[in-house]
Amino acid sequence: MPKRKRYPLSQSVLFGMQSRAKLARQLGMSRKELDKLAKSADQHYWEREIEDDRGKTRHVEVPTHQLKTVHTKIAEYLRRIEPYEFVFCPVKGRSNVDNAVRHAKSREIRSLDIVEFYPSVPCRRVYWFFNTVMHCSSDVSATLAHLLTRADRLPTGSPSSDIVAHYAYYDLWADVSQLVEDAGCTLTLYMDDLVISGDAVFDKLIWEVKKRIYATGLRYHKERHYRKGRAVVTGVAIRDGSIAATHQRHLNHYNWRKEAAGCEDEDARKLIVQKLQGVGSQINRIALISSQLSSD
Repeated sequence: MPKRKRYPLSQSVLFGMQSRAKLARQLGMSRKELDKLAKSADQHYWEREIEDDRGKTRHVEVPTHQLKTVHTKIAEYLRRIEPYEFVFCPVKGRSNVDNAVRHAKSREIRSLDIVEFYPSVPCRRVYWFFNTVMHCSSDVSATLAHLLTRADRLPTGSPSSDIVAHYAYYDLWADVSQLVEDAGCTLTLYMDDLVISGDAVFDKLIWEVKKRIYATGLRYHKERHYRKGRAVVTGVAIRDGSIAATHQRHLNHYNWRKEAAGCEDEDARKLIVQKLQGVGSQINRIALISSQLSSD
């Protein structure tokens, strides 16, 4: 499949949008339908609790029918924009392994996570992005913000929330990137996981980054500090200039293989095999990249 072409932000179909009628056409509906959907957007969701691979339960809000189609279209338009080079998620074609590789040669690695990122993104920040960065008119920006948020924040289960959350803090990431570059360090951003590395990453730099995050209304936690070229970054182990699958990943592969072998329910077994294939693929990819790093 050919790689989708990306283009500068100023060439996006949403850039400089001044008319709700034009926006409606771009989203495949009439102006009347658009206005009605924007006003009633909060009602077009279903909610439930889901369990992830680690057994952790979380609440999700998923847009339905026409609203989901709108979210998907807007997300696609935003994903076509050329991203910052330090952003690895949400960017198609860039993985958690690629993210970790950026830090493999560093002696000191520090990271911060953003607390509950999606629910922490308010409607006003989404409006700010479209109005200030994308130069949309105030009514178009307000319409887009109402379409993409629920109860004044980003919903957790929307196909657009990851990319919208990123762009809602477009200025923050640019600011942090400049700080890190000026300090001679390397920055990557993998959704809500911010990693900074270098020969030395001083407390002063991390404090300045923390202040920038706090000033936007976001909060950070899970601060980690690794030294001597050994770390775990976005689920990948870093060891003396190379990478490896974590012990936990190998353990999951072993446990799921045993579970699949002893599972008599065919549907349940298929789900386990899918997990097994996914983690096996990651282990193999990490091993391949590790061998390439070792030969460099």
